[in-house]
Amino acid sequence: MLLAVKMTGSRRGTRSPPLQRFAGENGMDGAHGAKHVGGMNAFTWWHDAISRRGTQAAQRFLPVASSRMKTRILSWLVLGCLAGAGAWAAPLPGRTPHIDDTVHLLPPIPGDQDALEAKLAEFEARSGIKILVEFRERSPAADEDKVPGAYMRALSGREGTLQRGVLVVYFAADSDWRIWIGDELTARFAGKPGTVPQLTASGAIHEVKEALLTAASERADAGFAALKKNLPGDEMPSPDLKLRLQAEALIDGLIAKFSRK
Repeated sequence: MLLAVKMTGSRRGTRSPPLQRFAGENGMDGAHGAKHVGGMNAFTWWHDAISRRGTQAAQRFLPVASSRMKTRILSWLVLGCLAGAGAWAAPLPGRTPHIDDTVHLLPPIPGDQDALEAKLAEFEARSGIKILVEFRERSPAADEDKVPGAYMRALSGREGTLQRGVLVVYFAADSDWRIWIGDELTARFAGKPGTVPQLTASGAIHEVKEALLTAASERADAGFAALKKNLPGDEMPSPDLKLRLQAEALIDGLIAKFSRK
């Protein structure tokens, strides 16, 4: 069962570059991230910035950073604190068993994708339901998408979520979220008995979908507003942070939905 939805997020061309790509700004060595600020290299600063010495570290580093870099550093710092981030290490991998972000649309917060992966892995271990989340830059071609649901059905079949699983895909070109609910799970998702055609015709699937998306959007907006509040002046959080907040809100919403008895 395809649920195709739209929720404003990060668009192609507006996402933040990976940490290693902008490590070359302001004289930093892009290959090694090796510019030292008062004896600290960039990666040491990331860890120090979320410790008790974070304020002092920020004061030492931010004066030499560009305006764009300051915004991203502060945004990621606040998000890391809100998420209770611990150790920050290497940049994110592109793909884990439950998350595919090989196009790097999510903000490159070290350890963050691993935290989302752990949440999805734990849910699958206790429920038997696999939730896959994929991020793509381009939407399906017109010929692939001319039959409603055909593209996501085919993709879900390849990913192994066609019958008993959930596939969530974000298409950056159109800021478009699409969700495939496996056929065996549609009644559980709708909260009432019925076949896929019955639940679709009655609007039950649509109603639950809208409630899920509204809650996820409101939660992401609130989180983004909190990030903005913690930035100085008119600085804005990076747009990719809103996408990350949307993704986690959808993941949590789906886990909650399928955790109910």
